[in-house]
Amino acid sequence: MYLKTTRYRKGTTMEENNIIAQTEKKIETIILNIKDLINKHALVSGFTALIIIAGIIVIIVWLSRQEKREQEASIHVNKIISALAQAKNSQNALTREQTVAGISSELAAAVSNYSGLKNSLRAQFALAGVKYESAAFKEAGDLYLALFNKNKKYYLAPLSLLYAACCLEEAGEYSSAIAKLLLFRKYYERHYIYPEALFALARNYKLDNKFTDARREYSQIEKKFPNSSWSQKAREELDLMALGGK
Repeated sequence: MYLKTTRYRKGTTMEENNIIAQTEKKIETIILNIKDLINKHALVSGFTALIIIAGIIVIIVWLSRQEKREQEASIHVNKIISALAQAKNSQNALTREQTVAGISSELAAAVSNYSGLKNSLRAQFALAGVKYESAAFKEAGDLYLALFNKNKKYYLAPLSLLYAACCLEEAGEYSSAIAKLLLFRKYYERHYIYPEALFALARNYKLDNKFTDARREYSQIEKKFPNSSWSQKAREELDLMALGGK
C-alpha cells in the first residue's frame, strides 16, 4: 500500500523531499501495523477501534507537524550555511570576520531552536567548523563530540567523531584523541573515512611518544589498504621512524 501523495514536490530540495518520503513511510507503516493488529483480533470492540483510529490520527498529525518543522528548519539552515560560505569568500578581512561572527550566532540559535530535529545537527556541525577554523579547538571539539553522542547513526556522526579527535590533537591532548579514534574504529569500520581515522590514530600514538603502538597501526594500514595512498603514507612514516630510531 502506498499513500496517495506526491513524493517529489515543486520548490523543494532533494533533502526536503527525503524528509517528506520518510514521514510518509512512517505513517504508512503505522497504518499497516494497526490494520494487521485489527485483523488478528477480529473481536475488537467498536469503542476500542475508535480509540485506535483516534490514536492513528494523532500520530499522523504529529508526524505532519514534525515534517513541516523539519522543512522549515532545512530552509533556514541552508540559508545560514549559504551565507557562511559567501562570507568566507569575502576579500575584506574585517567584514569577513564580523559576518562570520554574526552567522555563528545564527547557527547557535538554530541548534537550540531546532533541537530534536536533524537540521539542528547540521547547524551544529557547521558551527563546530567555524569554531575550528577560528582555532577555538576546545569549543569545536565539544560541539563535534556532542553531535556524535546525540545520534551515532546520523550521517555526519562519523565525521564529527573524527573531527573531535582532530580538535583534541590540535590542542595537544593526544591521549584523549586516541580514545576517540579507538571509538571510531569500534563504530565505523566500514565508513569511507576509516583509513583516514586509522592514520590519525597512528599519528597520535606517535605524537604521544607511543612508538610501538604507532608502528603497529601504520603496519596495519599497509596490510589493510595495499596499493593505496594511505599505504604509501604509512610506509613513509614507518621509514621515517626507522631512520629516527623510533
